[in-house]
Amino acid sequence: MKTCLLPLLWLAFQTGLNGQENLVVERCSALDNATPIHNIWVDEEGQKWIANDDGLFLVHACDLSVPAEIKTSEYSVLQIPGGNAQLQWDKGTFESLLQANMVDGDVVTAAHYHAPTKELWIGTEFSGLLQLQTSPTLSLIAAHTDRNSKLKSNHIHTIEFDASGRLFVGTEDGVLIGRRGKWDLEERYFRFQAMANNGNEMWLLSEDLLWIVDPRSNFTAVEIDPDMVEGEIKDIAFDTSGRLWIASEYLTWYDPLTLEYKVFDGADYFTSSFVNCIAVDDDGAVWVGTDDKGLYLIEEASAMTVTCLLEQPL
Repeated sequence: MKTCLLPLLWLAFQTGLNGQENLVVERCSALDNATPIHNIWVDEEGQKWIANDDGLFLVHACDLSVPAEIKTSEYSVLQIPGGNAQLQWDKGTFESLLQANMVDGDVVTAAHYHAPTKELWIGTEFSGLLQLQTSPTLSLIAAHTDRNSKLKSNHIHTIEFDASGRLFVGTEDGVLIGRRGKWDLEERYFRFQAMANNGNEMWLLSEDLLWIVDPRSNFTAVEIDPDMVEGEIKDIAFDTSGRLWIASEYLTWYDPLTLEYKVFDGADYFTSSFVNCIAVDDDGAVWVGTDDKGLYLIEEASAMTVTCLLEQPL
């Protein structure tokens, strides 16, 4: 007869939100809590991929993860902020291609893989937007900068495609929107840091303003209460209840229907002031990556699970 060991699984606490709903905040032990987290991606099968300074990990539960099967000589797109595909190449080849099209001292700031065209889009801090072909080999299609495109800033913060194939590029000076190279720069002089799909709309976050872009590329501005965010906004994501989660020096959700906010702090057992990224899985659980406290999981109390470790394998 096999027995289950139940190690310290749930250091979790409940906080009442939105009336009768209870959310549980847990600081996860699946990864080193002292190591900054840079990207979280939930794939089509619901698997959670998380990149930190130690590498790339497949997280099965809040207390269980395994290293991804990547050779030390390879580099994964998921190790870049915003990376959304389990694609990897020889590290030397990948870095040489980037360095050949980036100014000295530049860094990669964002990535997005567009599966229909098999193209990888890379954002940089000083060298603009790189458009790469991934098949049959990794190669450069074009380098888009303020000299040869409608970009007014070469500092790229975020890259996203919507369901219709529109490309959105958030920059230090406006957002680039369009299809197949026919792009327009909208809302100049605003810094666009984060984006999230919400049905047939794209939601963009720029400083203290939230922009809703409809399928006709019409913009509607919604002002965010400045007391509900702090510092640079790193990421946004919608949960299954329709709330928008905002990652800044605070962790905040905003309900567009009720116009309510919730800022997580020590009273909710959330103690990080440096949130980097947010992702929502198929069960509606919110995974939060921080720069100083590792990984958090926020989910409804009814969704809590227990992980069993067997003394002997089945």
